[in-house]
Amino acid sequence: MYLISMSLQVSTVAVNYKGRPFMQSLRENKLLFYSIGVSTFVIFSLASGMMPELAEYIELVPFPSEFRNVLVMVLLVDFIGAWLADRVCQFLFERTKPKSIWKL
Repeated sequence: MYLISMSLQVSTVAVNYKGRPFMQSLRENKLLFYSIGVSTFVIFSLASGMMPELAEYIELVPFPSEFRNVLVMVLLVDFIGAWLADRVCQFLFERTKPKSIWKL
């Protein structure tokens, strides 16, 4: 549950951060950009079993290999699905200046 909830939080922050014109863009906000990157790396490293010492330190139970593969796929689908859903909604509901039919 810890890895899934952390993944949901990180993907929500990453996808919902819009940047310009009201805030810095994500690439300009280096601290947030790096923290999202490091958090994503740690989540996927823990889920895939690449960091057994850290998993033991935070008392995560080792996953069986079948479950580990499913968990990593669920996390990937969450990240990519959240981003795709945001882009589709942005495309469908974006407020743009209506084009005049009189101007070509």
